[in-house]
Amino acid sequence: MVVESIKKDPRLASIEPYFPRENGGCIYPFFFDMKVNGDYVLEVVDKMYDEMDIRTFMMSSFEYCKIHEEEIQKHIEASNGI
Repeated sequence: MVVESIKKDPRLASIEPYFPRENGGCIYPFFFDMKVNGDYVLEVVDKMYDEMDIRTFMMSSFEYCKIHEEEIQKHIEASNGI
């Protein structure tokens, strides 16, 4: 899901044929309505990307996903009818 935040960067978005979302996007649709503790996960990850250098962002966003892995997995399973 962190791919979305990176692809939104204007330096990359302009060279990616599957971005923006209107052209197919780059992540599974169930990520768009995923929430953890009442916050949209993509908004949290976007904020991290905007506020951090890329190395810190990658480590921090991975840690965020690990901490909330159970909630994220439940959302994915529910979205897929599992």
